[in-house]
Amino acid sequence: MSRSEDKSGRRPLLATGRVVEDYEPLLRYFEVAKEKGLKPEAYTITRGDLDYVARLVEEKKSMLELIEELKKVFKGRIDCKTAVEALAQSKGVKLDESQACDYMAFLYAGWLVEACEALGLIKVKEGWRPG
Repeated sequence: MSRSEDKSGRRPLLATGRVVEDYEPLLRYFEVAKEKGLKPEAYTITRGDLDYVARLVEEKKSMLELIEELKKVFKGRIDCKTAVEALAQSKGVKLDESQACDYMAFLYAGWLVEACEALGLIKVKEGWRPG
């Protein structure tokens, strides 16, 4: 299996798999959020998110700095109880709310970076991953 395919082969719109290897928890989060009646703006990326990435890249942020900044943005939108539920359903793991929110924020940040690259707004270097 290539790095750009998760186990199910499913990905959100504009996701490429270059940053996030497995989108199943995020996709389950979308489903649970929708079932709970959360507004789509709370669990999708927006034009404002794309613009924010472009601004951060102009500031010459490294990929790791970019991901950390984006995680902060998404942590404010994520319903942590829903993140716990989505991770339990998709991966069979029980994390506390803080850990679940942090992991889900990483998935969102990675998805946003991939979407920006797919739209030609940024270029992701292959060797960005730590260690």
